Formats: sequence, C-alpha cells, structure tokens
Amino acid sequence: MKVMHKFELRGQKTVLHLAAGSIPRHVHEQNGGVMLWIELDLATPGPSVARAFAIEGTGCGFERGDYLGTAHVEGFVWHVFEVPV
Repeated sequence: MKVMHKFELRGQKTVLHLAAGSIPRHVHEQNGGVMLWIELDLATPGPSVARAFAIEGTGCGFERGDYLGTAHVEGFVWHVFEVPV
C-alpha cells in the first residue's frame, strides 16, 4: 500500500531514513516551516535508506543535488534539494 507522509525539513540539511523507492512529491510552507511530502510504499520490504535534503535561500550557494521545489516562508524563499548523505 502506498501512502503520503509529511516531513519537516529543519536546518540546512535533514537526513531521513526512508523505505527504498520512496519518492519526494511536493514542497510547501506549513505553519512557518518547510515541509516535504514523500510517497512511501509500505509493501516494500527491506531496511530503510538514508536520504538527505538541503534547504538553501535564494541567492545562496548550494550543494550539488536534485531540485525538488520551493517554499515561501515569512518573506523568505527557500529551495529544497536532495543531496548526498
């Protein structure tokens, strides 16, 4: 069974332990925080995999990574990337 779970990204880098094959789907602001919604397949057996997500402000340098989305939080614009652990 597939489900959508929400994770708050805190600090510049957040490491999450997710089931293999999990898919980041959406980035948005909620209650003053940057949230990432990830599709998880609960039927996928096996150990979790560590994955890292970074938040960078507009105009700031960032690690090489895959862009996932942007969130506007209290006048700031934050960009979310999946980066190496």
